Amino acid sequence: MPFEISFLDKIHPDFHGVGTSAVELTEKVIIGRPYGGTGILYKRSLMSSINVINTYDSRLTAIRIMTSI
Repeated sequence: MPFEISFLDKIHPDFHGVGTSAVELTEKVIIGRPYGGTGILYKRSLMSSINVINTYDSRLTAIRIMTSI
C-alpha cells in the first residue's frame, strides 16, 4: 500500500529505501496489485550520491548513482 513505503527505511538502520506501490487509493475502490510494488534499498552512507528518478510507473523504481571517475 502507498502508506507502507516508509517501512523500507525501517528494515535496517544502515539502509535507506525508496519504492513504488502498485495500488491506487484515489478511488473508493482499491485499484492495482495489493501485494505488488517495487523497491530499492541502498546504504545510507551513499545518500549524497543517489538521486531518485520519478518513473511515473507503478512497476518501476529507479535511482541514479553519481560517481566520480
